[in-house]
Amino acid sequence: MPARGMDAVTNEALWDAAEKTLRAIGVEAGATCLDFGCGHGNYTVPLAKVVRPSGTVYALDKDDAELRRATERARDAGLDNVEPLTSTDGPLIALDDDALDVVILFDVLHSYYFTVEERKRLFEEIGRVASPRALLAVFPHHMEADEIESEVVQRAIATGFERARDYRGPLVHDDHVVEDSVLIFTRGQRVSRGRTASTRD
Repeated sequence: MPARGMDAVTNEALWDAAEKTLRAIGVEAGATCLDFGCGHGNYTVPLAKVVRPSGTVYALDKDDAELRRATERARDAGLDNVEPLTSTDGPLIALDDDALDVVILFDVLHSYYFTVEERKRLFEEIGRVASPRALLAVFPHHMEADEIESEVVQRAIATGFERARDYRGPLVHDDHVVEDSVLIFTRGQRVSRGRTASTRD
């Protein structure tokens, strides 16, 4: 029992920090979102809280065990708006064109996970699944400044996004809260649409 209590306190502290970050970067109720590389759900759960009751979160990860844990944590938190997506082919995203209002890329773009070519394909996929009024948020942890410029900023711009602003504040990383920055990109004038995307078979 003490261990479970400590886990619950830790979860709440992490989720509270993550929820504040998500609201600060512009995520709104009703949005259809993708948490790409969601891991065990440190952002998936607070993202689902922010967009409820009509919003949906697609949680995608190549690690099936982590993906199951993320969806279980959401269910245990009383949330029914998280849909798991298994990553079967690297950068490919099994959603329809223009399906998403928000795409979250937190600590997933560095070379441990993607080659330069795979990263290029990922941004092309994001450009496809993101709606004309979407928000893209990137936490480029473990990347150098020149790499962030060439492999994040320029690739986002090439897929139709504009760099809107940066957010600096508390972020969740590896089950800890750290002070760091998120790059925020937008397309056009954003609105909340409150719909569920279609998945590709």
